[in-house]
Amino acid sequence: MLPERRENIPGADQLLERARTMEGPGWGKPMWIEVLGETILPIIVPIRVHGEFRGLVGAAIRATDLSRFLVDLQLPDERTPFILFDHDKILAHPFLAQPEGIALQRARGRPSTLAEVDDPVLASIWAPDQRQIDWTNDRTPFMAHWNWVNDNSFAWFYRQVGEYAPADLTVGYYAPGRESAWARWIVRGILIAGVLLMLFTAIVAVLLGRRLARPILALADAARAVERLEFDRMPELGSSRVRELSLANRAFERMARGLRLSATYLPRALVAHLTAQTGLCR
Repeated sequence: MLPERRENIPGADQLLERARTMEGPGWGKPMWIEVLGETILPIIVPIRVHGEFRGLVGAAIRATDLSRFLVDLQLPDERTPFILFDHDKILAHPFLAQPEGIALQRARGRPSTLAEVDDPVLASIWAPDQRQIDWTNDRTPFMAHWNWVNDNSFAWFYRQVGEYAPADLTVGYYAPGRESAWARWIVRGILIAGVLLMLFTAIVAVLLGRRLARPILALADAARAVERLEFDRMPELGSSRVRELSLANRAFERMARGLRLSATYLPRALVAHLTAQTGLCR
C-alpha cells in the first residue's frame, strides 16, 4: 500500500503543527474525514529523533463507534446520552448509530448540528429561558438545567470535558421531567377557580347580608314607631325565610296590636306612661 501524500489528508497540516508543540500523546480536535464519511476524534503521538521532530503517529476514534457505545449504555428512565463539540456540533448520538442517521450525515458531508439529528429535545438544550435545577450548585461536578419543549419539561445534565483539549467536548444526557404543560394548566386552573370561588363567596355574603339586614332594619323601624306610639307609621313586617326572624316579627306584631288597642280605649299619655314604666318607651 502506497503512502498517501500529505496534501491529500484533511487536517494534516494542523495535526503536524500541534504535534510539534507536544511532549507526549494528546488529542486533536474532532474533524470530518471525507473518505470515512464521518467525524473522528484523533489522538496523536509526536515522533522525535534525538530531540528533533520527525513526524507523528495518529489513531482515531470514529464517531459512529462512539454513538454505538452510547446506545449500548442503555440508560434507564428514558435518558438519552450525547456528546457535543464546539457547543453546537454532535460528535455522538444514538441517532448517528442508526443507518438512517449515518446516511444523512454522509450526504451532508460534515458533522451534524443540534437541529439535524431528529431530536427536538437535544436541539433545545441551549434554548433561552433556562431554569436551574434546585439541588445543583457551584460545587456540583456537572451542570444542569431544565426547560420546556413543546408541552413537556426536560432536564439536561452535562459537563465540559477538558481532558480532550483542544477538543471542546460536552458529555451528558437528558431526561423527561415530571411536569407537563397540561399539569401546569391544571394548577393554574385550580388557582383561577379558587380566586373565582372567593369572589363568588364574597358577593354571596354581601347579598345575603343585605337580605338578612332588611327585615332586621324593618323590625327596628317598627320598634321606633311603637316607641313613639305612631302605630299608623309602623312598617309591614311580613314573613321571612329565616324562621327566627319570622317568629320575632309575629311576636312584635301581636305586641303592637295589643298596644294599639290599649291606645284606642285609654288616653295616649296614660299608655305612654305605662309603657315607659315597663321599659318599652324612653
